[in-house]
Amino acid sequence: MKQSPFKFLDAYTEKDKDIFFGRDKEVNDLYEKMSGVKLLLLYGPSGAGKTSLIECGLRNKFSRLDWCAITLRRGDNIIDSFYQTLNNELLDKIPLTEEGKLADENFSFEEAVEQLFLEQFKPIYLLFDQFEELLILGKKEEQKAFFERLNALIKSKLACRIILVMRDEFIGRLSEFEKYLPSLFRDRFRLEQMRETEVNEFLFKTFTAARFKTHFEVQEVQEMTEKILVKLRDERNQIELAHAQVYLDRLFQNAAKTAEMGNLPILRPSLIQEKDNLSDILDAFLEQELKALAKEYSLFSEEFPLEILDTLTSSENTKLQKTPSEMHEKLQKIPEYKNTPFEILENFISHFKQNRIVREIPFGNHNFRYEISHDLLARLIAERRSKRMIQRRKAQAFYEEYTANTVENTDLLSEKEIARLNRYETIVPFPSMLKERVESSITEIESNKEAQINALKAEAEKETNLRKQAEQQRKRARTFAIGAILLAIIAGGVGVFAWTLQNKAEEQTTKIEQLLIGERIASKMIKIPADTFEMGGYGEYDRESIHLVRLDTFWISKYEITQAQWKYVMGTNPSYFKDCDECPVENVSWNDVKSFIKKLNENTHLKYRLPTEAEWEYSAKGGQNFVYSGSDSIDDVAWYHGDSDGKTQPVGKKKANGFGLYDMSGNVSEWCQDVYSRDYYEKCKEKGVVINPVYEGSNSYRVYRGGSWNRAEYLCYYVYRSRNIPAYRRDNLGFRLARTE
Repeated sequence: MKQSPFKFLDAYTEKDKDIFFGRDKEVNDLYEKMSGVKLLLLYGPSGAGKTSLIECGLRNKFSRLDWCAITLRRGDNIIDSFYQTLNNELLDKIPLTEEGKLADENFSFEEAVEQLFLEQFKPIYLLFDQFEELLILGKKEEQKAFFERLNALIKSKLACRIILVMRDEFIGRLSEFEKYLPSLFRDRFRLEQMRETEVNEFLFKTFTAARFKTHFEVQEVQEMTEKILVKLRDERNQIELAHAQVYLDRLFQNAAKTAEMGNLPILRPSLIQEKDNLSDILDAFLEQELKALAKEYSLFSEEFPLEILDTLTSSENTKLQKTPSEMHEKLQKIPEYKNTPFEILENFISHFKQNRIVREIPFGNHNFRYEISHDLLARLIAERRSKRMIQRRKAQAFYEEYTANTVENTDLLSEKEIARLNRYETIVPFPSMLKERVESSITEIESNKEAQINALKAEAEKETNLRKQAEQQRKRARTFAIGAILLAIIAGGVGVFAWTLQNKAEEQTTKIEQLLIGERIASKMIKIPADTFEMGGYGEYDRESIHLVRLDTFWISKYEITQAQWKYVMGTNPSYFKDCDECPVENVSWNDVKSFIKKLNENTHLKYRLPTEAEWEYSAKGGQNFVYSGSDSIDDVAWYHGDSDGKTQPVGKKKANGFGLYDMSGNVSEWCQDVYSRDYYEKCKEKGVVINPVYEGSNSYRVYRGGSWNRAEYLCYYVYRSRNIPAYRRDNLGFRLARTE
């Protein structure tokens, strides 16, 4: 089979300048952005081509006489890798131990860079690629030490510039390290996915590039470009360039099969089939390779090739770098593969490398690590994990977390944790220290159960007494009323007094009931930890600028406020879909909700409020990276037009998101505190990182967020914004509460 000339899943390099198309503007923008900047944070979605932009685009903007650019990856430890990588460029090597660690721990980043500068006499550019690896895999000590050393380097007067390159979903995790590196978020560059015009340029120029004329011929270039472009749009109407690269490779292979001996393969429109699904093409490629290997090595289980690839994926479904020995060690921890010969593993690695599923990365003296070719492929491998593989990973992750914090982590395990661990023990036996902790936790839990039961009884008795007080007030009111009627026969004026007493008793009863519902609302609030995250996306009315937001800790309702809760506080039910106490209240305006909150706060002496728009979006995201709140499948998490039966449904019946919140992509849309502003996000973006933002301008519109029972799927994305006047009511619009204290 002829070798395809296309890049497939490989990044473009400095030598690929003649075939690197569609990114001219971004390359020029990045080059200008670097002017006067010592540290730049470059981020974007997986598959946007961040590495190619640096390694091909930016490198070709500089002459080798103008800069010394060094690409760094974390490897086993980012600080060790820093000195090891610089040693590859240095004539006078930095002293390292046999294990590759710094011989003199006090030798700083500045000293190493200065040594390189004095040899090269040109500015040093440090390009930290796949920087999220430090956040995913690094220990706290490693992370802290790196940012402290980097901060010292940035403060120095050395001619050194640094680019941190990472996926956008991990950028929020950097916030905890800003205290070590205050300039961390100061200068940023976001790389978006290619626009349709750019992909069109990429395809057309690729087909007509001089380099490829010796590899294939193309018939009807414009028609080929247009047909592929149509197929590239996925269900979200977005274009993944990686899918185009894989598809071009497949077209070449199909053309090569039909090419006559001695002739070049011909790429023609007829090769593009109606059934071709480009959004699934990478998955189909992976499935084909795994089946071929399972057939070739039939003595092993069908899962074995996948198990090997899974040793190269992280818990965050990103790619890892591992040596064959490290991969073999990981396999040996799986009971059914513990006796796998090392030679068999090497055969599989060779096959994966030949078919460009994994790539080889040199390190040290004639040593190699391997990694999955692309994070998109790593994600597909992770999605193919069997239930047993997933359970094993969960168990090992929990065990590793425990063993990494043995001294600090001495708290008792909960019954829920113990029950989960007991399921995992049949897959991966407990480490000895964890086994001791489980046993001591069980003993302590059993000894505390009686106290817990007594506490629950006391709580139940308290509520019973409150209800008795309410009932006594009612009886007293009725008694006064009857007495008043009798007295009224004797003296009519006394009846007015009895009527007043009855009203006071009823008011007291209502207050007690409102206190009860206030306590229930408070008990169903979820604490959301402080964090920094990327906010923004596509709104219903406009596209919103993506910007960084930092939020302090707050609480938000686990469920949407129900009809029962509204009735307890307000005494009425404004909902269109009545007779469903556990369904969300709807048909309430922003003004109505403010009245509800005012009355609730007066009776409970708490400080409930509507969530700000930033709080709502961060809560909906749930610490995850899904299209909807809690899943990429809307049916898992939302009542929408496709499954709601034309009405609201009881809250909490779908799957929760990562924070334990329900129905944020469906059932009813939810009012937020903010006044709507079309350009507020853009203004926030200009400020850098904004803290606890809430827009309180004079616009007559208020913001509401989230999908609802009658909305289409694309209107249920958690990034969508909607707006209307404060008096607006509708049967698909409700709310949930938030509070800061």
